[in-house]
Amino acid sequence: MIRRYLILRVMSQKSKPITITSSQGRHRTQRKLDTLEALADLYCARTKDIARYVRNRIPTVNDLRATLATLEILQHFDRKNLIIKKKIFGIGNVYGLSQSGVNFASDKMGIITAREFEIRDIEHELLITSFHIHLREFARRNNYEFTWEQEAIDHKKLINPDAIATLTTPKGTFYFCIEPERQKFNENFLKKAKKYFTVFRKPEAEELFGSKEFRVIFIVDTERKRQTVLQKFAEEYPYKMFWVTTVPLFQHDIAGQIFKTPKDYRTNSYSFLDI
Repeated sequence: MIRRYLILRVMSQKSKPITITSSQGRHRTQRKLDTLEALADLYCARTKDIARYVRNRIPTVNDLRATLATLEILQHFDRKNLIIKKKIFGIGNVYGLSQSGVNFASDKMGIITAREFEIRDIEHELLITSFHIHLREFARRNNYEFTWEQEAIDHKKLINPDAIATLTTPKGTFYFCIEPERQKFNENFLKKAKKYFTVFRKPEAEELFGSKEFRVIFIVDTERKRQTVLQKFAEEYPYKMFWVTTVPLFQHDIAGQIFKTPKDYRTNSYSFLDI
């Protein structure tokens, strides 16, 4: 399976060169390319998400203004709309790549995993974006190699994680299937857990995720919901392959002891630093 960050490193040497003309030279600055790359990787993002991704830190007011100005330019770049902007009630403006943006990212920047932005469950998509950014920052702080894959749903596959992340530490490479769950607990949680458990340590897992061994990270809204998930999983799937956390916990400190498993949730917590 494709690992996007590895692609970016390899394709930067092989992708088609960007030819600069007097007209193109006024627009194709590094800031614009960085913004397009951010949208290609994040798929769906707000101004503050893009600014944080590009700068690898919490953005300042000036950072936000500069990012917003760049986004406005990219909507009319070279007489094409490279990005899509949608105003969502209660959220504000959300951005993603248009098909022209996808073509540009692929042909000129070598980012072949870029996807066109489609309006679906925006809050769900933004939750994935937030976790992506925080985990990427964690990897940088600890000098871990990090990859992230966020593909469109393939109905031919048994399992379609919202994303697949890897962290390569001195101990090896570890795989994580990311599953944000905003709805109330229902039988679909258990059905999803069963699918993952069925392929764990089997060749099918390597085909689906890139490794026979992996962890599944369930991200829920509240601590109360997390306790419900852990209790229900403990009855049928009491295994450490399932890590459960909450949005406030990972957004506060993704390096902390923020994960619990159905196996020992009453006594232990885990961290990415424990792997």
